[in-house]
Amino acid sequence: MRHPIGTLALAALAGACMARSQAHAQTASAGAGTTVQDVVVTAQRPDAQTLIDRKVYTVARDLQSTTGTAADVLNDVPSVAVDADGNVSVRGEPNVTILIDGKPSAQVSGAAAALSLLQLPASEIERIEVLTSPPAQYKAEGSGGVINIITRKSRKPGWSGDMRASGGDHGRYLLGLDGAYNAGALKLSGGVGLRQDIKQRLTTTNRLEVDPSTGVPTQSAESIDEHFHRLSPSVNAAVDYALNERQSLGAAFSDRWLLGHRYFDQHDVSGAPDDPPDSISDRLSDGH
Repeated sequence: MRHPIGTLALAALAGACMARSQAHAQTASAGAGTTVQDVVVTAQRPDAQTLIDRKVYTVARDLQSTTGTAADVLNDVPSVAVDADGNVSVRGEPNVTILIDGKPSAQVSGAAAALSLLQLPASEIERIEVLTSPPAQYKAEGSGGVINIITRKSRKPGWSGDMRASGGDHGRYLLGLDGAYNAGALKLSGGVGLRQDIKQRLTTTNRLEVDPSTGVPTQSAESIDEHFHRLSPSVNAAVDYALNERQSLGAAFSDRWLLGHRYFDQHDVSGAPDDPPDSISDRLSDGH
């Protein structure tokens, strides 16, 4: 005969095991029926990266990239300076080679490079790479460094375009209209632009030099008064056809003008500090 207490204990243990089994079955059933949504991870390229041979600056999120020009964007890049005429220097060295998408371009080389940078829309630039120690193939012409301008290539199939306008004080403004057509392997692009600059420069320089052999001091003074009204219209067009993933054929055309009035007056005086000047010269330029 079984003991009543033992029978009750066995019944309680069996009930607990059955309840735990049912709870486990319910948990497994609920877990099997749960659907996990897709997980999307979003990341952004850092604004500045330091690689082995270059420094990369992403300018797509810069305010200048929406309304400015390539000269405006380059002037915000560390170690790069662009003067009022569009001339570029890296760490004070003006002998700089400028590439577009890793290739030499007539648009940003030669005497027209400065004007091209003043008119190239910054909205076309994705990032800028600065090579302060240029590779061997660019040593001769780019001793000061190499700047590689990477353009945006995220154009969707079909027609696209953008219009930009910006203004400043003293009548300065920039207008531009660009369009593109993307049909797979064939890509067409073109645009027109108009930029007006009104600038004035007043500089005064005083120097005191001592001849190391005679110890005689010489004092010189230079003053420059320059102001100009510059109007720069431009037009450009390009076609590119991809033969395969690694080869393509392309052609580009650009035409730019430099119009306006310029006044320049430079006055130089030199001589002993307390004596009448030995040399006086004046250079005057007034015209278009």
